[in-house]
Amino acid sequence: MGRDALTGEFKEVKWDADALISAIVDEGIVLTVGYLPGLKVEAIPLQRPAKVELGEPGNHATHTCVFYFLWFDVTLSSTSLVLIAVEGGRCDDDAVSCAVRGEGHKKTPQEPWIDNFVMDIKEYSASVSSCQFPVGIMLFGEATSDMELLLKKLDYAMPMDTFIVGNERGSVVYRSGNDYRSICDNTKDIEAVALVFAQDKDRSSGSIRFHIAFSNGVSTVGARYKADSVQTNFDVCSTRLMARREGQQELLDGQSILLELKNSLPKLQQMENHIQRPEFLIRVIKHRKFSIGAEKPMPRKSIAYHGVLGVDEEYLYVDGIGIKKGDIFQFYHSDPNAALVSLTVVHDVLNNIKMGKNSRRFMGDGDNSINVFGGFIFACYGRGESFFGRHDVDSSPFLENFPGVPLGGIFCCGEIVRPCTPLIGQHQGAGPISFCLHTYGTVYLVMSYAPPSVEQ
Repeated sequence: MGRDALTGEFKEVKWDADALISAIVDEGIVLTVGYLPGLKVEAIPLQRPAKVELGEPGNHATHTCVFYFLWFDVTLSSTSLVLIAVEGGRCDDDAVSCAVRGEGHKKTPQEPWIDNFVMDIKEYSASVSSCQFPVGIMLFGEATSDMELLLKKLDYAMPMDTFIVGNERGSVVYRSGNDYRSICDNTKDIEAVALVFAQDKDRSSGSIRFHIAFSNGVSTVGARYKADSVQTNFDVCSTRLMARREGQQELLDGQSILLELKNSLPKLQQMENHIQRPEFLIRVIKHRKFSIGAEKPMPRKSIAYHGVLGVDEEYLYVDGIGIKKGDIFQFYHSDPNAALVSLTVVHDVLNNIKMGKNSRRFMGDGDNSINVFGGFIFACYGRGESFFGRHDVDSSPFLENFPGVPLGGIFCCGEIVRPCTPLIGQHQGAGPISFCLHTYGTVYLVMSYAPPSVEQ
């Protein structure tokens, strides 16, 4: 997403995967970040030790991914980012296999590497700032990685005023000083790269503030279920299960669950005995314990989407792993009408920023002297013209509120945002919920500048 260099017209463009596979190294997006008052910026990789294999293989996905080269070049004077991000709701096995690694499965980074990664981020922030936690993180995962555990750990470790946005799967080239690495090179030792924004000790030049909004693109359908007879297939990173309606004892097989789903949504009655991704998913509530390093594990609730693969006379099949017996889930489906309604709310949120009003709907303590100077969009590849029936819908809330202000974005293969605003579903009075990885959504990161106070 961005303005045409020749015409100046803003466009939302989905690159064709087939055209990019053979020339992936020659295609990409370059994002250059210059001086940011009040901030220090660094690219920090999630690395696995040499000669250590990845964990259990990940899933075979079904929809096409488009790979963007994105370059991180962190220097003393500026930060050039070339994030090779993935455009896609789900990754295509052949695309991932051909373009990135010769492997078609998602991989889950091992827990010790993630703990080290989180501590690297905190150590960097503490070294340049008076705070060990950064202002925010842009996270870009490698094309075959499953970032669910990483995101849960980051969400657990970081305070709620640290924003986290990004793209779950792509490819990244970055440089920090003289350290140059690529996820696509032969070392194959990088699972993700975090662009870390830490508060500078010297804030005499004012400060940058970040504001978050989120457009939801899915709706719930049918009853709530409790998972039972859960079996995991690590070879293809999928799960099969039976279930009971919440509060009932009858054990339902896959066909029975599908029949209930059809009865809940009339348009499904025309379907065959299977549901194809990514139109239908289950949203699973998981109660687990988390810790970083040697800390005592603490209980935490998390939410995750799993795409529906199909059913048979015994089981419901979904992609991904990590579901346990007793987990509560409910079906969701992609819904452009719900997305349009949420985009209206996003428009109002951005208008509040434009008008200089404080609002709980966006991040930052704010005052009336903010100046919006740019924004980023991370939109699900499943959205766009084919989803809404018209083009440039996701960018319209920003463009209408801030005409002429620079805006860039990508269509993602797993859009990332923390549950830090009411738009994402953090309920008043509820305990902390880890819900960072979304589908059919669009994330808005708006940046504003606040001049130094008179006291400074």
